Amino acid sequence: MNRSVLFRTYAMIAGVSAVSLFVFSQQFSDAALSIAVVAVATVAVVSVILGALLAMRASLDAGPAEP
Repeated sequence: MNRSVLFRTYAMIAGVSAVSLFVFSQQFSDAALSIAVVAVATVAVVSVILGALLAMRASLDAGPAEP
C-alpha cells in the first residue's frame, strides 16, 4: 500500500473535519450541533474508506516493489 498517499489523505480528512467541527460549534446550538457532528463524522468515515482504496490503487499502479 502506498503509505504516503494514505497519510496525506488522512491528514487532509482530519484537518477538514477539525475545522468543520470548530466552525459548527461556534454557529449551532446543542440540538443542531449534535446533528452536525454526526454528519461530519459520517463524511469523515466514508472519506477514510475511499482514501484507503485510493492508496491501494496507487500501490497497484506503481507495480511490484523492488527488493
